[in-house]
Amino acid sequence: MMLAVYKQFRICTNNGQMIRNLKPITPQNGRKIVYSSQDTKKVVEQFNKNSSMTLRKAENDKTANPKQMSYSTIKRALNDNNLQAYKVPTIQKINENLKKQRLEFAQKTKQWLKMGILFSDEIFLKRGKIGNKFLWKASRSEIKAEECYQKEKFPKQRLHLWGVIGFEGCVNIQEVKETLNSKTYCKMLQNFIDYVGKESLASKIFQQDQASAHTAQNTKDFLREAKIETLQWPSKGADLSPIEKIQAYLKDEINKEEEDLTNDELFKKVQGIFYQNKKFKLAIKRMYESLPNKIQLVIQKKGNQIDI
Repeated sequence: MMLAVYKQFRICTNNGQMIRNLKPITPQNGRKIVYSSQDTKKVVEQFNKNSSMTLRKAENDKTANPKQMSYSTIKRALNDNNLQAYKVPTIQKINENLKKQRLEFAQKTKQWLKMGILFSDEIFLKRGKIGNKFLWKASRSEIKAEECYQKEKFPKQRLHLWGVIGFEGCVNIQEVKETLNSKTYCKMLQNFIDYVGKESLASKIFQQDQASAHTAQNTKDFLREAKIETLQWPSKGADLSPIEKIQAYLKDEINKEEEDLTNDELFKKVQGIFYQNKKFKLAIKRMYESLPNKIQLVIQKKGNQIDI
C-alpha cells in the first residue's frame, strides 16, 4: 500500500476566516522510471553523431529521445558517458547581397595582395576566470582548441586596444581609454601616422572594417587629407583579416601572468609582446602568407564564409 504524503497549508474562506486543510500529494506517474543502458546509449549516440545537438533539442526530439527522457536525465546520461560541454563560435549568416560583395572583393584583392596591406582592428583583452564551453564531446582531443570559444566569467581586468599589423610584424598598438567615436578614432589615426611616419605609408594600403567610427564622414575626410589609401572592406569580413587572430595570441600571453597588474602595467606587457616577441611576429607573417589561399577559398565558395 502506497503511503500518501500530506502537506499542511492554509486557505481563506469567504468570510475571511483562516482554516486548515490537508492535501494529499502522490506521484503523478506512479513509480520512478528506470531507463536501461540501451535507452541512454541511443540518446548519447545522437550527441556523438550530431555536434549541434543540445540538451533542450534532445528532450523535445522524439526520434533522438523515443523514451522522452527529461532534461536532467539526459544530462546525467551524458556525464556518465564522460561527455563534456563545449561552446563553439557561431557562423554569421550571409545573405546573397553580402556574398556578391565578398566575391567581388576577393576577385579584386588578388592584385592588392602584391602590395603592402596594413590591417587594423579593435582588440578586447580580458583576464579572469574562464567559463565553460558548450559542445558535447566524449573527449577534449576531438575538438580543436582554435575552434572553441572560451567565455571569460567575471573578468577581473579588461583592456580595450586598437592595433595595426603588417607583413613585417606589428606596426602600432594603442590603448583606447575613451568611447571610440569618429573624433577619438581620428586622434588615434594621427598618433599612428606620427609613430610610423607619413613617408612609410605612401606605398601601403590601410584596412579597416565597417564600424561606424571608421565610416563616418569626419574619418573619411581625415584619411583623404592624410593621403592614406584605404581598402574597401566588405561587411562580415572578419574571416579574411589576419588581425582577428591577434586577440587570441595576446590573450594567451597575458593570462600567463599570475601577479595582479594595473591596466598601465598590463598595457606595457602587451606592448612588449606586440613589438618584441619573435614568435608573435612569425605568427603574423604566417597569417599574411595564408591570405592568398583564403581569397581563393572565398572565390571557390562564391562569397560564402570560410573557416578561420
